[in-house]
Amino acid sequence: MQSEIIAKNLFNAALEDIKNNSYNEAEIKLKQANLKLPNKQSIIQNLSSVLLKNKKYNEANTILEEAIKNFPKDADLLLNKSPL
Repeated sequence: MQSEIIAKNLFNAALEDIKNNSYNEAEIKLKQANLKLPNKQSIIQNLSSVLLKNKKYNEANTILEEAIKNFPKDADLLLNKSPL
């Protein structure tokens, strides 16, 4: 339960960073949230988007490949994967 609350707070803070184009800060928070709550679809979607914004294509690709195995019909994940 505690991990879920921490992950949610990190996720919400990362969304604010994204709104402010602070992608490096968002990346850090989303990675921390992903450690607390692995395989959470919304965290993975946003993390992959931020990694693409930060031009970390190999890392984004690795995350997306694994996520698509878990969520094969997720349109956002598939769209993020398409430019790679």
